[in-house]
Amino acid sequence: MNTVPLWADTIYGDPRTKKNSMRIAGGKAKCPRCGKPVKQWLVQSAQHDSFTREASRQIIPPERPIDRPVSCRYVFYTQTRRKVDGLNLEATIDDLLVRCHVLADDNSRIVIDHDGSRVRYDPDRPRVEITIYPSDEGDPQLALDLD
Repeated sequence: MNTVPLWADTIYGDPRTKKNSMRIAGGKAKCPRCGKPVKQWLVQSAQHDSFTREASRQIIPPERPIDRPVSCRYVFYTQTRRKVDGLNLEATIDDLLVRCHVLADDNSRIVIDHDGSRVRYDPDRPRVEITIYPSDEGDPQLALDLD
């Protein structure tokens, strides 16, 4: 891995995953028999929405989204010692970086790996330290070509 990062930033706040504690939402039309919404769908938890909303305000994207193979390193500092799913935390940050135009996409041709990512404990300063390095493993034959 190259030692000079392409982009780095720190997001302050207790990191939250997107796949836990989802809520059921529904439209206004109600079923006349049971009173439940006719159409229902899953939405993210309030904690996840709050974290990503605040994180979006803190991220300063590069001039252009990164569209080359990269290695992402995320160090999560949580406020509590609760068990968390590291892969779900990584997916949350990947999606956030795409939404904030740091990464062009989070597919396997751009985000090659998450080497060095880990979860730590810091009750006083919960945060996510993000560092994106260029990857020399960007061989297009590593992933299936479905085009």
